[in-house]
Amino acid sequence: MDAEVKKETGNGKIFTWIVFVALILVVLYIAGVFDGKKENGEVIFEENVPPEGAAFVPATDGDLEKELSTPVNVLNAPNDESMKVNVFEIKAEGGTFSPAELILSKAESPFQISFAAVDADYDLFILPPIGAYVSAKNGETAVFAFDTNDGSEGVYTYVCKDKCPEGKRMEGKIIIK
Repeated sequence: MDAEVKKETGNGKIFTWIVFVALILVVLYIAGVFDGKKENGEVIFEENVPPEGAAFVPATDGDLEKELSTPVNVLNAPNDESMKVNVFEIKAEGGTFSPAELILSKAESPFQISFAAVDADYDLFILPPIGAYVSAKNGETAVFAFDTNDGSEGVYTYVCKDKCPEGKRMEGKIIIK
């Protein structure tokens, strides 16, 4: 009889711990620890969702005639020294992106973008199909890479999505030709 009582008590403790852990996870989720961050008491989720009205646009003849942007650096790919990675820089300062337009050759893919937040915290979101998202704190630089394996020419909009100066709509273009 004593063995049965101990077994039931042990199961009760396990159940209590499971409930306790579940409650902690719910509280952490509501507090914004897992899927988002909390700002002004509101949980903000960082999803790679384009802002309203933004879309991929095919390149026009005018876009294709523009001169290519010059990379700030060319690196060897980590696993293949014969492959080169062109490095370009985008700065966020004073509520604007600089340059407002990057013109890249699909033949020179892959690309690396060095994103610098000069005077405040900023983020940069390149709309799908590239779909890259990165954020940088004031004075810091974040780096990400992408390629154009499918060879798509087009105009890819990039925007400040979550960490923008109030009232500012920051937008730029990456033109792949």
